[in-house]
Amino acid sequence: MNVPGPLKWLNKYKWLLFLIFYPILLSPILIMYPQSEAKGAYTLLLMAGYWITECIPIYVTALLPIVMAPLMGLFSSNEACIEYMRDSIMLFINGAFLAVATEHRNIHRRIGVAVLKIMGADPRFLMLGLMLPTWFLSMWMSNAAATIMMLTIVEALMSRLETIKPKGEEGVALREAGEENGGQEGDAWHHGDSNESVTVVGKSGNVEAREAEDLQKFGAALSLGIAFSSSCGGMGTVIGTPTNVVLFGMVSDTYGSDTPLSFGTFSAFGIPLSLLLLFS
Repeated sequence: MNVPGPLKWLNKYKWLLFLIFYPILLSPILIMYPQSEAKGAYTLLLMAGYWITECIPIYVTALLPIVMAPLMGLFSSNEACIEYMRDSIMLFINGAFLAVATEHRNIHRRIGVAVLKIMGADPRFLMLGLMLPTWFLSMWMSNAAATIMMLTIVEALMSRLETIKPKGEEGVALREAGEENGGQEGDAWHHGDSNESVTVVGKSGNVEAREAEDLQKFGAALSLGIAFSSSCGGMGTVIGTPTNVVLFGMVSDTYGSDTPLSFGTFSAFGIPLSLLLLFS
C-alpha cells in the first residue's frame, strides 16, 4: 500500500510538530487569564503533554520549570533550582545510585544464588529464598528496580527447570543379543546381562502437559512472591519507595528539627512491620 508523500512527512516529523504547535494550542490560557494560577496551569499542561507523548526525553521535560518559571514571573531561577536539590530528592537519587551499582556488579544475582543454595530445592523454601533477597534489596532501592532485577533470576531459573524437566520416565533395559538364548531373554531384560540398550517410555502426554502446567503455575507464584516481598521491603526504609521519600520531605519541611522522624526512627518502625507483612 502506497502512502501519500504528505502523510509520510507528517508521520516522520509528528513529534517535532507536536513539540512546536502544542504550546501554541495552549496559549489561549495565558491570553484569557493572565494570572499566576493560569501560568502555572499552562506549565503543568505543557509538561503533561510532553511527558505523555515523550516528544522530548522525560528528564528534559522535568527541567522545564527552571526555564519557564522565571520567564513567566512565577518565581526566580534560584528558588526553582533549590526545589530540585531538596534532601528528599537527594535521598531518592541515592537510591537510584544504589540500584545501578547493584545491577552493574550483579549483587542481586550473588545474593539470590547464595540464598537458594542454603534453602535447597523444596518449592516452598525456593520461593522464600527468592523473596528474602528481594525484600532486602527493595529496602535500599525502588520497588520497581528490585522487582525487575530479581525477575531476571526467576526467568533464568524457570528456563533451567524447563530444560531439565524429564519428558518421560525413561528406563534402560538391556537385551541379550542372539535368538539362541530366547529362554533367558526375560532375565537379561531385568538384570541387564546384554549389551543392547532399549529405551522404554512409560509416561503419557497428559502427564507431561500437567507437569508443564504445574511448572507454569510455579513460575507465576515466584513472580507474585517477588512483587509482594518488594512491596513489603519498600516499607522498611525512607529510600525504599518514592512515597516514603515524599512523606519524609513533607514532614521535614513542615516541622523542621522539631520532628523526631529520621532515617533511623523510620527504619525502626518500618522494618519490623515489613517483616510481619512478609511472613504473614
